[in-house]
Amino acid sequence: MVFRNYALAREWVRQGHNVTVVASSFSHSRISQPQVNGPVTEEYIDGIQYLWVRGLRYGQFNTVRRVVAEGIYAARCRTLFDRHARSYDVVICSSPPPFLVYQSRSLSRRWGARFVFDMRDIFAPLVTELSKRSRNNPYIRMLQHAEDYGCRHADLVVSVPRNAEPYLRKRGLPEGRFLHVGNGIVSMNLAPEPLAPKDERLIAELKRKQCFLTGYAGSLTIGKAVHVAVEAIALARKQVHLLIVGDGACKRELIDLAHHTGVADRVHLLGALSPGQVVSFLERLDVAYMGTRKTRVFSLGLSPTKLNNYMLAAKPILYAVSDPGNPVELAGCGLVCEAENPEAVAETLQRLAALSEQELQRMGEKGRQWCLAHQQVSDHAAEILAHLARLPARHS
Repeated sequence: MVFRNYALAREWVRQGHNVTVVASSFSHSRISQPQVNGPVTEEYIDGIQYLWVRGLRYGQFNTVRRVVAEGIYAARCRTLFDRHARSYDVVICSSPPPFLVYQSRSLSRRWGARFVFDMRDIFAPLVTELSKRSRNNPYIRMLQHAEDYGCRHADLVVSVPRNAEPYLRKRGLPEGRFLHVGNGIVSMNLAPEPLAPKDERLIAELKRKQCFLTGYAGSLTIGKAVHVAVEAIALARKQVHLLIVGDGACKRELIDLAHHTGVADRVHLLGALSPGQVVSFLERLDVAYMGTRKTRVFSLGLSPTKLNNYMLAAKPILYAVSDPGNPVELAGCGLVCEAENPEAVAETLQRLAALSEQELQRMGEKGRQWCLAHQQVSDHAAEILAHLARLPARHS
């Protein structure tokens, strides 16, 4: 599920509020789907009421069917709330996709509730840049219209990108309605689980040879620019190795690229791991890698969940993202270089590899302390409600 929504909802329940999460019964991003037995299935998870709306199944790369599924979900949500007697004080539309902004505003007006638009991504320009589609593409125009509508009509726009306010003001966001809330810590007590024996043997052998281990744990998609790290390994000294954990559309391309650049013996793909295994994997690294494509949208700011994982593991971070004012700079827990630049990544890797083990440990611990101080979901949840309470009274 979307852990941001779950984590915030769980904290609001703990703070004494009643919270309902409405979601489609199918999403390509889930490992497993909820069991449904009708048009709408109710389930309680950690005190949160979930209403699973039966959704259309689609393939991860079937764009047309995915768009149709989004439309069907929006229509079914409208039917659901036409029959739903309960009213709420706050209605939150969580994007992407942003198409529920219309229904969310309608519900907020019906109930006299606050309308919050939670922008996890600035989705329309992001899809435009990564997919190379025209801004006049019908789907892009629909995305942009929905995002603009949310900016104009929401009582509060909660944005994961920290630098997005100037851009959103140009899209119709009134002054005083912006709040940056990044992705917080979901769990700090996840127990490490053993890696697969072949992975344990591989890492032990690399450690025995005193190799410098750089690692990435996350989805293997075009936006994450893991291919840049592979290209950088080809430019770095031979003791530097890259270990990749995850799965996604670019996995085959990464394997081919490692062979093409002659570093198949220094780039190791371990496949997808459980959350507990990821903890064990991060413990064994010298440095954690995070990169993205070089896009205008990413410069508005990122708050990846895996960055919190890296910080909590007290690992130094190589941050190849063109993202001013990023957490790695603020915490002093790693080195930052230009996005999508293999030469810059290789040079930064060499600088990190030249540091002593004690220097790397001190750098990583700074990240852990910063994360604990600034990324608590409980603080984020309270901040959103406090900000809503400070807004002027609504006029019906």
